[in-house]
Amino acid sequence: MKKLFTLLLSLLSFCGIAQERASDDALEKEIVAKAHNTPAYKKAVIDVNAVRKDIELASKGVVKNDYVVKDYNARLGKPLGKKQTLRDVKVRIDNDGDTYIKYILSREVVRIATEEAKIATEEAKKRGN
Repeated sequence: MKKLFTLLLSLLSFCGIAQERASDDALEKEIVAKAHNTPAYKKAVIDVNAVRKDIELASKGVVKNDYVVKDYNARLGKPLGKKQTLRDVKVRIDNDGDTYIKYILSREVVRIATEEAKIATEEAKKRGN
């Protein structure tokens, strides 16, 4: 991601947009903060944490295993693959839950950085740079 931010900062600086930025780190922190506030990132965190909680409740006998599997498949079955058993759901969440959240965050960072670069380019064209 560091290369993306360096490229974006260079583009923004060229366009005269980022001259007030102190460093690549400031831009990176700003974009990552925006990414943390996107609906896609928030949904990924909520979904993974909800399934983790469901697994915990199922292990205590509070909810049925079938409920957890159905909830997992509804929430995360498409991106992480449908599962048939609670054990399979637990293994998938333990192995890939955090990775999925990081993937969504990275995807949102790239999307936001691309949008900002596009805006900066359009503004530069208007100014004749």
